[in-house]
Amino acid sequence: MPACHPIVEGLLELVYPTRCVVCEKAGSLLCGQDRSKLVYIDHTLACPRCGAPFGRKLCTECVTREGFEEFAFQEALSVLVYNKVAESLVRKYKDENERRLATVLAGLTADALPLEWRLWADGLSWIPADSNALQRRGFDHIKAFSYELSVMLDLPVYDLLDKAAKTDQRALTRALRRENAFTLFSVKTPGSQSSPLALARLNKGLKYKNLILLDDVFTTGATLDAASTVLKAAGFGHLRALTVARVW
Repeated sequence: MPACHPIVEGLLELVYPTRCVVCEKAGSLLCGQDRSKLVYIDHTLACPRCGAPFGRKLCTECVTREGFEEFAFQEALSVLVYNKVAESLVRKYKDENERRLATVLAGLTADALPLEWRLWADGLSWIPADSNALQRRGFDHIKAFSYELSVMLDLPVYDLLDKAAKTDQRALTRALRRENAFTLFSVKTPGSQSSPLALARLNKGLKYKNLILLDDVFTTGATLDAASTVLKAAGFGHLRALTVARVW
């Protein structure tokens, strides 16, 4: 949605004041009361593999019958526990077209990101929306979030992946997810409409840099794992996963 002139924005604010997306209180997109209900994950106590709270020493979230889940990304970190307030923020943003929340979510993420991650990263990329989601929502919500976050972190953002409209990765076993990854995701090439310089970037050494892969919610890690699998096969060896919220 194009930006309005400041005078027009002011008039619209008088007639249709900004309201909290959680409780509808006038004043801001996220009021102070609901902001205080957000539960931040302490990364020093969280599982480094999947980002689950309190899983640093013994994680119960990324253990399967086959043992600990082995992801294609090196580490995962989530900012918030996926409680009712976090769920409202994500849902209003991506499914109810409240695009101004891109800045709010990016701000929450930037403020909570550990310094070590900031110093480690050379750039950002994101899990793209597939064609069905784009048609339904009208925009790629993680792409918009990524560009907001890139400004706040002063890091470049790279458009690297295409996503096909396929079945939900969460229903698949670990082996089938890896096998299905290459039908779900593909690395963009010079023939891609939205990323004609992708191959040139690869040849200039981007694949050897440290990249943070972004998504909104970490549930099982299946989608981030699939995307990371494809990126690693293309030569991107240094990947971490970062999400706004963690289902737990």
